[in-house]
Amino acid sequence: MIDEALKIIKSQLQQFIRLKMQIDNVEEKVVLTSIVDQQGKSTIPTDSVGITLYRIEEDQVSEVEQYTLDPDHRAVRTRPAVKLNLYILFAANFKDYSESLKYIRAVLTFFQTKSYFDTTNTPDMPLGMEPMSLVLHTQSVDQHNHTWGLFGGHYIPSVIYRLRSVYIQEDQVIDVDALVEEMDIIVEEKPFSS
Repeated sequence: MIDEALKIIKSQLQQFIRLKMQIDNVEEKVVLTSIVDQQGKSTIPTDSVGITLYRIEEDQVSEVEQYTLDPDHRAVRTRPAVKLNLYILFAANFKDYSESLKYIRAVLTFFQTKSYFDTTNTPDMPLGMEPMSLVLHTQSVDQHNHTWGLFGGHYIPSVIYRLRSVYIQEDQVIDVDALVEEMDIIVEEKPFSS
């Protein structure tokens, strides 16, 4: 679901920029990419906004195993889903610095107007995919310097959003139990003492 979540975000941002800035060939302006390659060189194409997965964090929730009924009415136990927060970096790599700022503003405007994605407002979401929400993630100066140090220190205008509620669920069966159909309750009478 990580790749699908990022593709949905990219597609929705492209549609927004196409309408907002009236650009025909917006596919070249918003790309899903890494920030740098193995040699440390920028991989964001010139004159585009690069979208990259910056960090994955588990959203710690209580782990409760799930039980469902199979066609034979047996209880099927599976492991709980892993709930993730994804930190997504949007970086504008334009020759003209003012264009970079204009596109970062477009990213901020997009998520200000649409920060929640579900099948009612995002028709291209796959059925069964959990709703997602994005919130602006603000870093301290030290964290910001560290982030761009990881990418070789060549800062370009950027913003980070935290995407919440991406689930990873493998429906691998752990155990199958027969369904309890009958229970016997034995009540013993005890003398009442005062």
